[in-house]
Amino acid sequence: MATRHFHQARPGRYGGAMNHPSPATGFSPVTLGAIAAAALAGGTGVGLGAYAAHGAPAELAKGLALASIYALLHGLALIAAALVHDRAAGSLTGRWLLRASMAAFALGMALFCGGIVFATGTAPVGGSLLMAGWLALALGAGALLFKAGKP
Repeated sequence: MATRHFHQARPGRYGGAMNHPSPATGFSPVTLGAIAAAALAGGTGVGLGAYAAHGAPAELAKGLALASIYALLHGLALIAAALVHDRAAGSLTGRWLLRASMAAFALGMALFCGGIVFATGTAPVGGSLLMAGWLALALGAGALLFKAGKP
C-alpha cells in the first residue's frame, strides 16, 4: 500500500487534508488556524482591557473595555467551535456549520472590536456576524447531535 502524505487529499466522503488531523499535532489545519486566531483575539482583548483600565482617556475607556470583553469571550467561543469541528465525524452539514461559525466569530470580532476601537462604523456588521456565529455553532452542534442519534 502506498504511503499517503498529510497534504494529499484522502479518499472518502469529506475529502481533503483540511478536514483531517495532522499526525504530528492531532489537530486539523482548520482547527490550528482557528486556535491561532483565537489566541490573537485573546491577546488583543487583554491589551485593550489593560489600556482601558490604565491609560485610555475617560471617553474611550468604556468602549475599549467592551471591545476587550467581546474579544476575550468570542476568542473562547472560536476555540470551542474549532475543537468540536475536529471531533465532528460523520456530519458534513455539522462540520460546514462549525466552519461557518469559526469564520463568523473571527471576522465578527475584527469588525466589532475594530469598529469600537477605531470608530469605523463596522461594529453593527461585526455584531451581526458574532450573532450569526453563535447561531451557526448551535445549528452545527444540533446537526452533530442529530447524526449521533442515528445508527
